[in-house]
Amino acid sequence: MPTIDFSLFAPTIAEASLIGSFSEWKGIPMNLDHGTFHCSIEISDGDHEYKFRIRRHNEDNWIDVTDPYVTKYDPTKNT
Repeated sequence: MPTIDFSLFAPTIAEASLIGSFSEWKGIPMNLDHGTFHCSIEISDGDHEYKFRIRRHNEDNWIDVTDPYVTKYDPTKNT
């Protein structure tokens, strides 16, 4: 399985995780480094859906956001 690197530039966010079809939509924690959140995971070949889940400082709720550079977007799923 290939290893895929995911990153999200979000210097004002407290926490971020990656969620997707490859993880049964369970959060994969991302590490913060100089304003960018990163994680690397092994993913099988094929089509996958994903988005980022973020939490702002001093807030308890998490917000799902899509990748702004995604090449295929389905607004009915927000993926």
